[in-house]
Amino acid sequence: MEVEELEWTETAAESSDKPIKQSLDSQMESFLRNADDKNLLSPLREAQAHLSREHELREDTQAQCRAALPVQEQWNSWLDQRELLRLDIKRGKECLEQTRRELASLKASLEQWTAYERLCGKNPLSDYMEAITARERIRQFLPGWLSRRQGQLMALTRRMESCAKQHGMQSVA
Repeated sequence: MEVEELEWTETAAESSDKPIKQSLDSQMESFLRNADDKNLLSPLREAQAHLSREHELREDTQAQCRAALPVQEQWNSWLDQRELLRLDIKRGKECLEQTRRELASLKASLEQWTAYERLCGKNPLSDYMEAITARERIRQFLPGWLSRRQGQLMALTRRMESCAKQHGMQSVA
């Protein structure tokens, strides 16, 4: 078997970036076909509409899409971040409410400490006080934490609204 020796510079010069470009274009088409149009930048939304009519993107449309992709990636990142902040805030509110209920229960039990001591033979005061102190600290911490998270969410929402206006997207919900 004979193998022809080639210089790598000759091989590189002969090859073109067409296979890579075609791969990127097919990935972009796949992305556009599957993307929710309400979360797309206007050039990508227009390309999506064109793709549904023509089944193939024109060269200038592909260039516009490639230019819009970094902004679209940032937008998608913000959407994920917003969802996480919303989940954090929801969980923080749930935890605060649970802590308040536990505090009320512990304080009611503290009033009955002598009955517990008679029944179980152990003085529960130190256990109750430790539990109450811990819950009080949690109850004091969570409102500030929630406020900071809500501030982060509001700042992110403002950035998203500004980006939406600038790039012809639907308003941030």
